[in-house]
Amino acid sequence: MKSNTSEHIPYDCIAAIMIESVEFPAYPFFSGTGFYALFPPRNEIYLITARHCIYDGGGELKGKVKVSLRMDGVCKKALVFDAILETKYLHDQTDFEDVAVLVVGDMASEDKELLRNRALKLPHQEDAERIIDLIQEKNGKIRTVGFPGVSKKINYESNTALMRPRGFYGKIEGKAGCKNWFKFKPENWTDGELSGFSGSPMLELLLTPDGRVLPTPIGVIVTEANFIAINVATDLIAEYIKSELLAQS
Repeated sequence: MKSNTSEHIPYDCIAAIMIESVEFPAYPFFSGTGFYALFPPRNEIYLITARHCIYDGGGELKGKVKVSLRMDGVCKKALVFDAILETKYLHDQTDFEDVAVLVVGDMASEDKELLRNRALKLPHQEDAERIIDLIQEKNGKIRTVGFPGVSKKINYESNTALMRPRGFYGKIEGKAGCKNWFKFKPENWTDGELSGFSGSPMLELLLTPDGRVLPTPIGVIVTEANFIAINVATDLIAEYIKSELLAQS
């Protein structure tokens, strides 16, 4: 991505999602993008993506979700997930929450620190709504980074993946037909379809009081022209934390 803000884009926050099917375990396939996130003040690490990246149209998992610890395409150390938090697949024609959150399991301390440093900090629900309102008011740019199909492939002979993160910027065009959905228009993407960006974070670059630029996720890309507000993911995580605390009491 060519822009004067490219230095602030968190290219390392994302992960290429691969699926290992039961029928053909020797031939895993790419299925969208996910991004690591923290929900302060909690210490858990989450991987947020579009629900359709890991579930089929019938609501069943496409296969085993495989995400490597590193993005080099060679690392064979796969993450373990303690749970997958699901949104409603299709409640009615105006309520299609195409988001899933995977809870990253326990790992070595150095690996956990690596992921924590890559993860984005999630805003509270009220902040996310306010951010989107401000962007629409000022007609500001939004940005994303992910693994589109044009920049990744699998070499099955060497059992390695070749991938390169890509990004673009665009503008919010208003609300879409479903609840929590927003339309966006890419402005500097010239490489054809956006296939593979599903599950990528929609970002706003916020300026902190001390002058730092803070990439903040405000949504999850779900189609070539739509993203879902990050509130859907934070609601899932908040409910999960609540249930975990109740189980421990």
